[in-house]
Amino acid sequence: MRFSQARSTVSKSFTRARAKTIAFVALALATMVAVATHDSASLAASTPRPQRVPALGSTWFALGANLPWIRRGCDFGCGQGGGVRGNATTVDSIMRAMSRRGVRVVRWELFSGDAWQVRRDDTGLPTSIAPGVAGDLDEAVRLAAKHDLYLLPVLLPDPERVPASWFTSDAQSTKLAALVRPLFARSASNPHVLGWELATRAERVADSGAASIDDVRRATSELVAALERVAPKRLAVIAPGDVSRIDSFVGLGADVYAPHDPANSTGDACARCRTTASVASAEGADAPIMVGAFDVRSNAAGTNRLRAYADGGYAGALAWSWRNAQYPDGGARSVSFPSTATWRMAYANQDSGPRSRPLNPCLGPQVGRYLCPNLKMSVPFNFSLGHRGSRSILYSANSINSRGDGPASLLGVRNGRYTMAAKQVLHLRNGRTELIPTGAKLLFKAIPGQYRYWKWNGAARMELWRLDSSGTPVARVRVGPKTVYCLRDLKRTAPGLARSPRSYAFPGCSQDLGKQRVTLGTSVGWSDIYPATYHENWIDVTGLRGCFAYVHVADPTNVIYEYNEDDNTSRAVVRLPFTGSNRGCPGAKPLPSLGDGGVY
Repeated sequence: MRFSQARSTVSKSFTRARAKTIAFVALALATMVAVATHDSASLAASTPRPQRVPALGSTWFALGANLPWIRRGCDFGCGQGGGVRGNATTVDSIMRAMSRRGVRVVRWELFSGDAWQVRRDDTGLPTSIAPGVAGDLDEAVRLAAKHDLYLLPVLLPDPERVPASWFTSDAQSTKLAALVRPLFARSASNPHVLGWELATRAERVADSGAASIDDVRRATSELVAALERVAPKRLAVIAPGDVSRIDSFVGLGADVYAPHDPANSTGDACARCRTTASVASAEGADAPIMVGAFDVRSNAAGTNRLRAYADGGYAGALAWSWRNAQYPDGGARSVSFPSTATWRMAYANQDSGPRSRPLNPCLGPQVGRYLCPNLKMSVPFNFSLGHRGSRSILYSANSINSRGDGPASLLGVRNGRYTMAAKQVLHLRNGRTELIPTGAKLLFKAIPGQYRYWKWNGAARMELWRLDSSGTPVARVRVGPKTVYCLRDLKRTAPGLARSPRSYAFPGCSQDLGKQRVTLGTSVGWSDIYPATYHENWIDVTGLRGCFAYVHVADPTNVIYEYNEDDNTSRAVVRLPFTGSNRGCPGAKPLPSLGDGGVY
């Protein structure tokens, strides 16, 4: 990762790369000498630690997957109803599943095929990036952050299908680099974009005779310099077709090499057959090497392959592919994603990542030790229409319900005048508790007419989604202001659940500004309920017409780990303008109205 001042010329890239080459090769040679002159014990002491991928202030074995697309060639820039934004619910579900199965890095193709999103004139000169690309990228990053995943966008995954003049013409390669620079800049300070894959199997352009290898190197160096200029903390990744082709790209300033390692690779092209020390010696690799794509037929093979990469000193490995897409140039052979292998490796190795917080133990192999919570959100109820000035407001009551094996609880410790950093209090079956730093936050929230309370910031969210003709939510159109909740035992709504206490264990939230530590929680079988009239319990529906889903989401940022993360969302169908009826809307059920005797 580059923390130095951004380079302004390509020549500086070559200078830094030469220095890295000398150091890396020297390290490899030292290891080779050790092999020849020492016994096994001294060899273990003198062998350098494996190279790893830098991120979040640490180094990691980058464990992950090739997505590689939702709809090939259309994920970024396909406009209304298409792209990531048009498939946000699907992408959210995919990323949730990825995170649970140990995936940390997600390699995702940006401009697949002929890169139609890069508009060009008759000569092939790039002129602009299609509208919508940046918005889809932003949404992908938002969803990745929600699930603590780290994206590796692949700029041109099919370089042999784009105009050869992007490599052979100085003017065109320079213009391409200038056009994608704003995309790089959008991720400059966001760690959930791990880096950018700037050249993917680009040596094939030279192999085909469409350009020289010097042309390919120059075009690649333009992209590296563009990334360095606006996003120096994001990794510049170069991905040759296999480890034997790394030498084609040495000296261009790569932070990581990510060659492919297909199942049928042999000889010098076989990454799992070689150590990174041998690759550094033979190919001149001047940066850590991770495997950008590998395919296997089973979880057992995936486990063996990941072990081989880790033992060989590789900086990570990304399996092909989460969506079971055919491996590039893989023929018709059948492959499947080794989700059990990635899951086991993630939980067994503390350096598998990157990750900003611990993995969820309620979804791991040691889940039997814990009394894990489970939050559920009641269907929105007690709707009423109101006004704030000229705006139309749709109010609803809400209830966060604790339905797990143990309570949902947070311990906050003061870190500001009105804030606390919080950890989850996870109960164990042996009667003890364990603190998990999930990134939760508490806020001394002001409530009109009631002073302030210490509450959970980001406990829930109210959303309004437009429905299609089948009743499926397709686009989020509004979000309500209420996100801060007390998390308390207000009402015992499921007394039949095991471990549900008869009396409350977590009282109402503290109003003491002097508190240095605060514990919040909701016991098993209890609920934290807010009436429709409560402060901020509304969504602005001004100007909207048609059928919508009024959605309540518990723990939208996933800072309380649960054994079931799939039941945090509930919804009711409403017709707008609101008259109290949703008649004629697809999937509509009578609008719920619950009182003290209702079922939460």
